[in-house]
Amino acid sequence: MGAFAEFVEKWGNIESYNTLYNENMEDWYFAFLAVSIPIFWLFAVVFICIWKKRVYSRKPTKKDAGRIVNLTLTPNEDYAETMCSCFDKPAICAHACFFTPCRVVDTYVTLDLITREIAPFVVFVILCCGPYIFGCLVNPIMHTQVRAALGGKKGLGLGDLCKSWFCQVCTISQQARAADKAMNAETKFCCSLREFNSKTPVGQPIKIVADYVDHLPSIVEEKDVYVSPRHKDTTNQDGDAVIVEEKDVDVSPRHKDTTNQDGDVVIV
Repeated sequence: MGAFAEFVEKWGNIESYNTLYNENMEDWYFAFLAVSIPIFWLFAVVFICIWKKRVYSRKPTKKDAGRIVNLTLTPNEDYAETMCSCFDKPAICAHACFFTPCRVVDTYVTLDLITREIAPFVVFVILCCGPYIFGCLVNPIMHTQVRAALGGKKGLGLGDLCKSWFCQVCTISQQARAADKAMNAETKFCCSLREFNSKTPVGQPIKIVADYVDHLPSIVEEKDVYVSPRHKDTTNQDGDAVIVEEKDVDVSPRHKDTTNQDGDVVIV
């Protein structure tokens, strides 16, 4: 009986300890949530503001004038960028892993699937929905929308669902690389914009192709011309102003004063 009583006493102490431990863990858990949630949203607001200022407002989009989109896909083709080539672009891969909502919206804005103005709001919606709602419902649909915007095949297939459900980060990185390559503008680390496969910042002077020079409007500078009484204001065949100077001519009896067809003085 002594051993049994000792066991019961020991077991009772264990139950008391477990109860106290659980109560303390609940307190720590709620304290952790009370601190971490405000910090999370604070960092979210900061990163969204940075992304909006340095990427969403500056990165060229599909509808921007003068930008030639490299739509290399045909209506029956899938993405040219493979899902397993994430590490070809470390910056895009890191953004897809750790800044998923910002990178997703970056792709959508670049291809004009959403506007720049509502981009921060969409990021907040994705953060509120969480990875499960976004990954199961939104990402499969937008995966096909991005492909269609690049000129590829339309429609949602079983393969799109499986890729979006089980390889969400890979599909987001695939969409981002395809969009940045089409616009020749890649979002690098620290939200800097560079030409795709280049270190040249986006916005540097570009070379005008000779074939397009003929289509550019010609600009003729018009200047105010002062015509003195001794000058004659006429125009040539192109409509440009031509000033003919009229000189005083001493007509002696040995010269004959005549005029030509243009009205200029001719000495014969």
